[in-house]
Amino acid sequence: MFRRDKHGKITFIPTIKVPLEAGIVYGWRLQLKNSPRHVTWREVFRLPQLPLTWGTQNGENFSLSKNGTAAVTNRTTKVKKSTIKNSWTVTPGDPPGNHLIEVYIGNHHVASFDFEVVKPKTKKKKSE
Repeated sequence: MFRRDKHGKITFIPTIKVPLEAGIVYGWRLQLKNSPRHVTWREVFRLPQLPLTWGTQNGENFSLSKNGTAAVTNRTTKVKKSTIKNSWTVTPGDPPGNHLIEVYIGNHHVASFDFEVVKPKTKKKKSE
């Protein structure tokens, strides 16, 4: 997950469980060896079921599978400190369950991120 502190600094927190709470930002980052200044990558993001909506903010090359449960994003990004990354934001209508993000550079599969989006635990009310 990505968290922004009160000073605007963003911190990446590795996790395999993402809370199903609107506004939570999650994603991946990769450290590259001998990286060029720019990298073209492809991300395949698979959900357990169709979400209420899909969307991107950058207008990149984005497409959906026929059943709407997988999205493919193609992007060329500047490599910063030998790192590339992508993020998504939990929105109302996103499904809970197992999610998978696969990342490719060129035609080479370079990483898989398997994680679960989980409903927050409800607090039990104390009995008087």
